[in-house]
Amino acid sequence: MPAKKHPVLLTQEQREQAQIVARSYKHKESERKRAKILLLADAKHPDGQNDDQTISDQVHVSRVTVENVRQRFVLGALQAAVSRKEQIRRKARVLDGEAQAFL
Repeated sequence: MPAKKHPVLLTQEQREQAQIVARSYKHKESERKRAKILLLADAKHPDGQNDDQTISDQVHVSRVTVENVRQRFVLGALQAAVSRKEQIRRKARVLDGEAQAFL
């Protein structure tokens, strides 16, 4: 198997933060899944180092999702990989609250 294009190397602090997010029900399910992906993909930890297909089967996501989370972690940081990115091209609302209530 070829080397991973985006290897995940979590520090101890990042690993602890990812474990908190993965276990906490205060976070969205998608955030918990992304944190679990990072924990299973961590190359420094003996429980980690899983391939993408194994991780996708365990977390119940597609293999492409695992690849995208790896890439977002390497290019950004833990927070960038776990949370959703902001939509930059989102259109502003046409009606404000007062106009909407009038309708």
